[in-house]
Amino acid sequence: MRASVIIPARNEEKYIENTLQSLKNQTFKNFEIIVVANKCVDRTIEIAQKYAHKVLILPNGGGATRARNIGAKIAGGDILIFLDADTKMSSRVIERIVRLSKENSIGTCATRPDIQTGLFYLFMLWQNISHKFKLHKGGTGILFCHRNVFFKTEGFKENSWFFEIRDFVVRAEKVGKYIWVNSVCYVITSMRRYSKKGFLGVLKYWIKNWLALRSGEVLSPYEIIR
Repeated sequence: MRASVIIPARNEEKYIENTLQSLKNQTFKNFEIIVVANKCVDRTIEIAQKYAHKVLILPNGGGATRARNIGAKIAGGDILIFLDADTKMSSRVIERIVRLSKENSIGTCATRPDIQTGLFYLFMLWQNISHKFKLHKGGTGILFCHRNVFFKTEGFKENSWFFEIRDFVVRAEKVGKYIWVNSVCYVITSMRRYSKKGFLGVLKYWIKNWLALRSGEVLSPYEIIR
């Protein structure tokens, strides 16, 4: 099978080059890289063009969910891997995903924080346990699915920024099966949001928006942190 790595990016010049370089070191080679540059005004597009097979430019924005959907629609791979622009892959990630995926697969793999200390490590450990034992089916920095699952599910809900990964997985499970790719492989993702806002600050944001979601109020978008 062939894979497509789809990376939505908005002003990610500080991170995206390391992400793209990590893809060069993959043991599995039959994949394409698609970067969807979402209203970028920095060097993101210039950097992406050095590595990616396809770079799509969205001058009017629309959010990461729209960028993922657009990337998926032009992807040629059997397996669609949605990777955050600030998330690096260890060398066997794509190999393991392709090996374990079936026509109804959706899932994620282990994630490590780029700051391997204290609360960052414990937080990511809990995330991994939650995903591995399916206490919370989602993904941190990376999510993949077979293209059949994506198109049967009709992709991500556009203009959504809260629980959008969880929402996609819930709908995808109606036609597919959630799997965990074990810790032989992993990705490393940026903890910049938690480093700047603090865990309590992020927790307050999630509680506020969860309550808004329950009551039907307008949700607050993520603060952009670069």
